[in-house]
Amino acid sequence: MRPFPFLLALGLTATIPTAAGAATWIWPDHSGTGPCAASLQACINSAAPGDTVLIGPDEALSPDAYTVIDETLSISKSLTLDALPGIDAVFAPNRRINVSTAASGPHVVAIRNLIFRRGGVAIVDQGTVSGSRFALERLRIREAPDPSQQTCALSASLRSPSPEIRISENHVDIGGPAVTTPFRYGICIADGSGASSVQTHILRNRIRVGDAFTETGISVGHEHAGGSATILANQISGPGLRYGIYVSMAPALTASATLRNNVVTFASDPLDGTGIRAEASNVTATNNTVVYGRKGLEISATSGRVANNLIAHNAFLGLSSSSGVSNGHNLFHANGLNTSGPTPGPGTVLADPLLASSVYPRPQSGSPAIDAGNNGDTPLLSFDVDGERRTVDTVDIGAYEASGDGAAVIEATTSNTALHVMFINPFPVPLTPGDKLVATAIRTQPPFSGTGQHLGIYLPSPPSGWALFHQNTSVPIEYGQRFAVMAPYRSQFAVEHVSDATTVSGNRSRINHASLNSLPDAIAVPMHRWESAYHDRPIGLSFTASRWHVRNEDGSAMPIGLKFNLAVAPLGSPNAFRRTVGVASASSVRLDHPLLDDNACAAPVVGRADDPDLPGEVLNPTRFSVEYRQPSGPGAPGRWFVVSEGIGSPTFPAAAAFHTLIHGPQANRCLASLPDPLFSNGFE
Repeated sequence: MRPFPFLLALGLTATIPTAAGAATWIWPDHSGTGPCAASLQACINSAAPGDTVLIGPDEALSPDAYTVIDETLSISKSLTLDALPGIDAVFAPNRRINVSTAASGPHVVAIRNLIFRRGGVAIVDQGTVSGSRFALERLRIREAPDPSQQTCALSASLRSPSPEIRISENHVDIGGPAVTTPFRYGICIADGSGASSVQTHILRNRIRVGDAFTETGISVGHEHAGGSATILANQISGPGLRYGIYVSMAPALTASATLRNNVVTFASDPLDGTGIRAEASNVTATNNTVVYGRKGLEISATSGRVANNLIAHNAFLGLSSSSGVSNGHNLFHANGLNTSGPTPGPGTVLADPLLASSVYPRPQSGSPAIDAGNNGDTPLLSFDVDGERRTVDTVDIGAYEASGDGAAVIEATTSNTALHVMFINPFPVPLTPGDKLVATAIRTQPPFSGTGQHLGIYLPSPPSGWALFHQNTSVPIEYGQRFAVMAPYRSQFAVEHVSDATTVSGNRSRINHASLNSLPDAIAVPMHRWESAYHDRPIGLSFTASRWHVRNEDGSAMPIGLKFNLAVAPLGSPNAFRRTVGVASASSVRLDHPLLDDNACAAPVVGRADDPDLPGEVLNPTRFSVEYRQPSGPGAPGRWFVVSEGIGSPTFPAAAAFHTLIHGPQANRCLASLPDPLFSNGFE
C-alpha cells in the first residue's frame, strides 16, 4: 500500500508489523485500497487482537490537524485506539465507542487522545479469564451524551474474574439541558457477577457539571467483587453536583478505597449533595479539599483513616464517619455542623483556610492549612492536585501544597521595560536574590521583530528586582512582547551551574546535581544568568556518560565562567514532559498536555534538549518561541506549540527535542471553570 506524504514524514505506512507480531494500522489509508481505506470500523475489524489503530489526517494532499470520525464504533477484542501525534481526532456529535469483550480473554483495550461531542466510551467486560486490562486516557468529552442513550460519559462494567482499569487525565464536561432521569454521570465503574477482584484507578481527571442537581462526577460500585479503588488528584466542580465522588463497595467483601488529593466544589444538591461518599471495608481519605457543598465527607467502613482534609463552607455537615475510622489533622470551617459521629482527632484545625476562590480553592499565603498536616498520612514523593511536589517539610492540609514556586506571563510595558531589558514585575510570589528563574518568549500575532532572541536573566546591582534581557543588546524588547517566566523553589528543583575548567569540553559543560545525575529521563530547562558576560548563543541540554550537560547548540566552544539557572522537574512530575521532532525537520512541535490544552493564559517554559532514547546528539540552533493557536476545528481544543523563529522558513532538525515545564497552580487558575478576574492573567 502506498503511504501518503504525511505518513512518510512520520516514518509510518498504512500497516506496520512489530517484532511481537502485532501491527499498527493507520486510518484513513489514502492509498485507496485495503480495509483502512474504508470506514474506521472496517479498519478496526481487520486489525488482529493486540494491534494498534492510529487515526491520522483525513486529507492526502494537504493534511491538516483535524480529522472527524462520523461513526459509532464497536470494539470486541484487545486493541489500542489512539490519534497520531499532532492530530485532533474528533467524533461527530452523538457518536461514541462501545467496547464489549467476548468470553475467554484476557483482553487489553486502551483508548487514548480522542475527542467526543455529546459522546463517550462504554466498556462491557465479559471475559472469563483473569488479567484483563483497560485504559481510558486523555479523552475530552465536550458535552455528556444524551442520557436516554448513555447516562455516563466514560463507563465500565467489569465482569471478568480480576480486571484492572485505569481512567486518567480525561476532561469531561457534563453540559446540556437539565434532566431529572436518567441522571448524568461523568465516570462510572461497576463490577459484575463474574468478577472476584477488581482494581480501579481513577487519576487526574477534570469533571465539570452543568446546572441541574442530577449529576455524579465519579461513581465506583464494587457490589460483587473485592479489590481496590484508588481515586487520586481529580478535580470535580459544579454547580449542580449531587455527589462529587461516590464509592460503594460491598462491606462484607475485602475491599479498600483510597481517596487522596481530590478537589470537590459545589456538591450542592439541596437534598443529597455530598462531596465524597465512600462505603467499603476499609477507606482512606486524605488530603482532599471538599468545599461549598451541602455535605463534605461521609465515610462508612469497618476500618480506615480520614486525615489532612480541608472541609469548609458546606451548608449542612463537614464529616461523618464510622466508629472504626480514625481521624486527625483535618481543617473545618463554616460548615453547618463540623462533625457528626466522630470526635475531631489530634491536629484538628478550626480556622478560615483563606481560599483563593470558590472555583479554585487553593489556600492563599498565610492560610492555617499550610504546614498543618500529618506527614505520616501522605506518601513520600507524591504530587498535589495541581501536579506540584509535596514538600519535604510538614505537609499541608487539603489537596493543594504551598511550594513557594511561581510562574506568570509577563508583558513588556512602559513601566517595566527599557531597551533590551524587561524587569519581571509584577510576579505572583516574592523574588529573592537566590532565585533561579527561567523564561521563554511567547509569540503574538503578528510576531514582534524581536521574538526568538536568545534570552538571559540578571539581577541588577544593587538588587532592584530580577530582569530578563535579549543577549543581542541592539534588539529592544518591544512593548507588548510577552514571556512565560518560572521561579522554581520547592516543587521544581532550582539548580545553579557554573562552567569552569573541570566541566567544559568543547561546546558543553557537565552538570553535577543529584536531581539530574544518571537520570536520562529527567526534564529540565536551562537559562543563562548574566554576571558580567553576555552569551548570545542558542543553548540546550545533552545527556552523555550518565550526565546532563549545558550545550551551545551552534557548536561553538563553551566559555569558562558562565552561570546558568536550571529548573528541574522531580521525577514522575505530571507537569513536565519531552516532545521530539519526527524523522523529518519541522517548523513547529505541538505541546499536548491537559494543563495546556484550551488554556490560552498558561505559562509553559520550554528549552532545547536531546532525546536520550535516540542515538547520537542533535544540535538544534534554530531560534524558537511558544505560541497558543486556536482550535483546528469544531470540538478540538486550542493548543500550544513550540514554533521556529527567524528569517525565511527555519525548521527544527529531525529528532531534536524540547523539554517543557508547567507550573500547575498558574495553569489550573486559568482553567478554573468560573475564573475570577483576579486570576485572568495568572496573578494572585
